[in-house]
Amino acid sequence: MKNKMIVSLTAICCFVLTNTFAQETSEGITKDLFETAEATGNVSMLVSAIRAAGIEDDLKDEGPYTIFAPSNDAFAAIPQDVIDGYMRPENQAQVKEILEAHIVKGKVTREDLANETELTAINGQKITVEADSEGLSLNGGATVMVSDIEATNGIIHLIDVVMTPVADNE
Repeated sequence: MKNKMIVSLTAICCFVLTNTFAQETSEGITKDLFETAEATGNVSMLVSAIRAAGIEDDLKDEGPYTIFAPSNDAFAAIPQDVIDGYMRPENQAQVKEILEAHIVKGKVTREDLANETELTAINGQKITVEADSEGLSLNGGATVMVSDIEATNGIIHLIDVVMTPVADNE
C-alpha cells in the first residue's frame, strides 16, 4: 500500500511539473523581453540600467532579440561609484552602448549557441561563443548560467559578467 501511494504521488508530481513547464514554455508566454526581465528577480540592476539607457521601449518591440542578461552579482562586481556614475543622465549613451553589447538580433537558444562561434551584437560588437563540457561562455569570460528564458519577442540568457564594448582598432 505504501509503495502504491509513493508511485501515485510521484506520478501526480510529474504530471503537475510537466504541465506547468509546458504552459510556461509554449503559447502561454505573454511578457515581452523587458517585462520578463522585470519578473526575473536576479536582474533588477539590469532593469535599472535599461531604464537609465532609455531602451525600455526598444525591448518591447517585435524583435526577436536575444539578451545576455548580467545577473545582479555581475553588477555587484563593479565598484558602486562606477555604477552610480553610469546611471547619471549625462552618461545615457555610454550605458546604452554597454547594454547593446549584450543584445543580438534574432532568437538564439542555448542549442543554437552550442553550434555558434561568433554572434554580432546590435551595436556591432562581436560576441565569441565557446561551448565545452563545462557549459557555454561568451567573450572568454562570461558564463551562461541560466538559458532560454522565453519572452514574446525573444529570449534571455542569464550571464555572470557585464560584458564591456571593445574599442574598434581598425
